[in-house]
Amino acid sequence: MKKIKILIDLDNTLVNSSETACKVYELKTGQFADLNKITDYHFDEVMPLWNRQQQNDIFISKLFYDLLKPMENSMDVLKQLKSEGHELIICSITHYDGMKLKREWVNRHLGNCIDSVILIDNFKQGDSTVRMNKDVIIGDLILDDHIGNLINNKSKYKILFGDNAYSKGWKGLKAHCWSEVYWLVHMISKIEE
Repeated sequence: MKKIKILIDLDNTLVNSSETACKVYELKTGQFADLNKITDYHFDEVMPLWNRQQQNDIFISKLFYDLLKPMENSMDVLKQLKSEGHELIICSITHYDGMKLKREWVNRHLGNCIDSVILIDNFKQGDSTVRMNKDVIIGDLILDDHIGNLINNKSKYKILFGDNAYSKGWKGLKAHCWSEVYWLVHMISKIEE
């Protein structure tokens, strides 16, 4: 089995960021945020009391990272992939103000399971946010929940993680859970032998 370089997204791939964001909203407002009603990468439908800036501020809050948990079985699969010799790289887009908290969370929870971390700044220019992407970060495989991070990426294999409204229409490889991720990585590493 060939050892492969795997780029792994953090938000809504390795950890359930949307679920955690909904919890933060509920704790701060007392209002229920229905995770099942999210239709894009924002939370307008489920966080009606907050504007877009307030929604984005969730991801730079200590409370968010205190509540953040790995997806079911993700840690077991990461440990297994690492023990098999694959190179595991966390590759995540975040706002500059949240980078320190995100890196601390990754180091605390994933430090023994990963080889490196790439955090890409999603920065503001004037009144608009400049959407950075993962097009120039190349592995043998990229695993991400957002089609926009997969389409133009030059990695040989691309796997869409999850079943979300903002990534409908993906025709490539797809994993709904971490056991499927493991199976796909195993098959790809056999193909690449």
